[in-house]
Amino acid sequence: MQLNNTTDLLQSKGIKTKKVTQTDECVFIEAETEKIKKCPYCHSKKIWVHDNRYRTIKDTPIYGKKAIIHLKTTRYDCKHCGKRFKNETNLVPKKHTISKRLTLTIINELKESLSMSAISRNLNISINTVQRLVIFLKHPRNQLPKVLCIDEFKGDVMTGKYQCSLLNGENHSLTDIIKSRNTKDLTEYFGGIDKNEKENVVYFISDMWEPYRSVKNTYFKDSTHIIDKYHFIRQVLWALEDVRKRAQKNLEKKLRIYYKRSKSLLTKPRSKLKND
Repeated sequence: MQLNNTTDLLQSKGIKTKKVTQTDECVFIEAETEKIKKCPYCHSKKIWVHDNRYRTIKDTPIYGKKAIIHLKTTRYDCKHCGKRFKNETNLVPKKHTISKRLTLTIINELKESLSMSAISRNLNISINTVQRLVIFLKHPRNQLPKVLCIDEFKGDVMTGKYQCSLLNGENHSLTDIIKSRNTKDLTEYFGGIDKNEKENVVYFISDMWEPYRSVKNTYFKDSTHIIDKYHFIRQVLWALEDVRKRAQKNLEKKLRIYYKRSKSLLTKPRSKLKND
């Protein structure tokens, strides 16, 4: 089926859409680079066609279907200066078979922490295409610091409510981010790091979340585990409150009400307490 409206779907500099057809599963776009009228080097108009080349490019889905671009590119020779040239396009990088638009769309989906299979379904592309892009984009991980701080933060991705940040405790720089704080993902992450690198960690600083303790005991056995002050004090206060409640139950009603209203006295510094 040929589409009547062949408006320039590509919207790419230096490219003209010639024909658009579609099947039940795919939209095919025939396009070509715009003709060049003079040499870009010497500006002579004495140029002729050297050859034509054809590229097949995957683009972002159109009407919910796969989009395939058949792009014709023309190379020219200049009779005056002898240079060979062609019309450059920003549609697709050199030696790539997926458009820049599709690449950016995949990256945006990866930012949402969608699985590669989900991205493959959403964009009507193969999982291998997504995998190749992930490998191409993979950013090298920073080396684990001597003082490793690990803590969760509330994110907005599909891997879970909380993600995990790794910080350098000496210079406060970000080392890496782990997609979740659950045991499976933490084990997968730290299990993939070289043993010698993990042995360089001297201090492991975290809150009292059980998976962190498990990670420390499994992968950082020789490091010192430091619980951050906030969580330590919070545990002490909770324990003190539990003791207060149990002790109050043995008091007569009048004293029980008095001590309940005065529970803040238990956490006040001695210097601020009155004699009564």
